[in-house]
Amino acid sequence: MNLDSMPELREDIDRAVVVSSLWLHTGYIGAVAVAAGLIQLFDPGTSWLAALALAFFGGLLAAASWHRARAILEYAERPSGVATNAPSTVTRLQPRRGPHPRRRAERSIEREARS
Repeated sequence: MNLDSMPELREDIDRAVVVSSLWLHTGYIGAVAVAAGLIQLFDPGTSWLAALALAFFGGLLAAASWHRARAILEYAERPSGVATNAPSTVTRLQPRRGPHPRRRAERSIEREARS
């Protein structure tokens, strides 16, 4: 796809790359916190509870921010519905969502009751 012919799409992708890089930097901070927490676990002078908390929440921060960065880039790559002269092979269909798990469980219970 030629991004130079669609400047508004180019700006959206550039903005998404900047926002994604900020989330990746935040994830890096979380990964460093995990490493610091693991190092503190082997230091006899520190509290093991504080070290575990640092490692756990650092891992949580890293995983959440890396997931968010990827989601932002995937959202930016989606073609907009108002794009003109877009070939049909560029547009992708989004997967259908099934019913809520609770609704599925209720339906299976109803089927079992009928049989």
